Amino acid sequence: KVNKIALSLAAAALIVTSLLSTVTSASAANEITLTADKSAVKPGERINVTMGFIPDETGAAGITVNLHYDPDKIEVYIPSQSETEYKAESQFSVVTDYDYSEGTVRIVGANLTSENITSATSLAIAAFTVKSGASGDINFWTEVETMVSVSDSGYVNSPYSAPTEEAPLTVSCSDEADDDTATTTTKSAFTTTTSKSTNDADSQTTT
Repeated sequence: KVNKIALSLAAAALIVTSLLSTVTSASAANEITLTADKSAVKPGERINVTMGFIPDETGAAGITVNLHYDPDKIEVYIPSQSETEYKAESQFSVVTDYDYSEGTVRIVGANLTSENITSATSLAIAAFTVKSGASGDINFWTEVETMVSVSDSGYVNSPYSAPTEEAPLTVSCSDEADDDTATTTTKSAFTTTTSKSTNDADSQTTT
């Protein structure tokens, strides 16, 4: 079991190192995905949202992602240590900060062996309870603060795509819920050269 302090320090080191490099990956783009276990809910029900990682040909060694949600409609559920169903089987060592700020769950993942993750994996599972009186669309989107990979020149920023506020994962809140799965993924690539990246909303694909 990875010590959370050690993991946080390792992730911070990845971020600092990435600031020192202007080299970017020549590959397409890593992809952050969001998947909900329901497409429609009622007040009082729970939504489980899984964040996933699909690598490009290079992959990534460190990720910091903020998962955003509407705190007026849902509230984050903080699982206990015994609730193993909320522990994602990730190839990254992950720390999930449920109390990061209102409307935001922060997810930090790092491969402490200093190698890139090159196969698809989950990152984290976040659970949310629908508030009384909530209705309409419930949106989830991401802000990728850092994504770095290991190269011959050290840690470099990696290209990525991810669900944005303009192209979110959406779950509807209505009188009747169903068991369909809602998934938002992104397919288009773009490259970043600093630790902060912006996404092209027009490149997002919702499936």
